[in-house]
Amino acid sequence: MEIIVYLGMDVHKDTYSVCCYDPRSNKYFYESKMKAASRNVIKYIGKVREQLGDVTFLCGYEAGPTGFGLYRDLDKAGITCVVMAPTSLKKAPGSKVKNDRVDARFLAKALFTRDYSQVHVSTKNGEAVREFCRMRHSLAGDLKKARQVLLSFLLRQGRKYDGTRYWTKAHREWLKKQEFDEEYQKEAFD
Repeated sequence: MEIIVYLGMDVHKDTYSVCCYDPRSNKYFYESKMKAASRNVIKYIGKVREQLGDVTFLCGYEAGPTGFGLYRDLDKAGITCVVMAPTSLKKAPGSKVKNDRVDARFLAKALFTRDYSQVHVSTKNGEAVREFCRMRHSLAGDLKKARQVLLSFLLRQGRKYDGTRYWTKAHREWLKKQEFDEEYQKEAFD
């Protein structure tokens, strides 16, 4: 009979908290906190395998800002891993205790009960396209805000553009002609 060890991983920028769960005994074991690096998780799994013998691991962590690097590295090492959608995980009502160890235990048990939705992990290229789109969207918002700030500044200084549309060639030429007497106003405009 195949023995499956469920490995919950609470991943953060600097540290990973890991915990194994054995449903046969309903026990958590080999709990550890380590520096955030895929090689440390792979090394940890190797040590657990030395202790337990030939077991199969099912690893999982919540999707978040750390991305899918850990998933890809574990997959490359032949270790099954899932990335869980945080919104799909059902926390017990009134469960207010929140720390890395408790979260790793919770994730390990969620893997066993299959009480989660799996996040689709796209290819590296697909992820790169998504990051490009996010960055472009963010910068477009920053540009819009900067333009609004500049127009508000000019209006407070009594500078009103008489053209029909902003940010055209004519508007940019008008902007280049704006001069200010006060040094702080020049700096604000620049």
